[in-house]
Amino acid sequence: MTAARDHERGDTLVEVMVAVAILGIAAVAIMAGLTLSASISGKDRGQSTSTTDVRNFAEYIESEVASGAFVSSGLYTWPGNSSVEVVQAECLSKASATTASPVWGSCPSDGGLQKLKLKATANGMVETLTIVVAKRCGVSDTC
Repeated sequence: MTAARDHERGDTLVEVMVAVAILGIAAVAIMAGLTLSASISGKDRGQSTSTTDVRNFAEYIESEVASGAFVSSGLYTWPGNSSVEVVQAECLSKASATTASPVWGSCPSDGGLQKLKLKATANGMVETLTIVVAKRCGVSDTC
């Protein structure tokens, strides 16, 4: 009778405490991984939103300039969660055969090529894009 009871003995308190500690460590590691994943996902969402918005804004600016508008630096109203702005607006000052690259400067008149640095911010993530746009010139226009 005693031999049967020795074989049916339960777990000791130490064994149970070790098992609970191992499960606790595993749970903490899993929760830390989930928290990191959620954080990275939010940053990635902000980055993709600002990238999309700055590219859409660039297309909008290109169509405005093509239709005759002149773009200056400043904050623009844009639908959605992003803040979009033209950070820098420069015009082609001169291009000569002796210099390998064009010289950009301030924009004294409404015409010619413009180099625009665009910036979009969404959820704390910033995306910048530099574009060069040309105003459409008619026969009587001086660009």
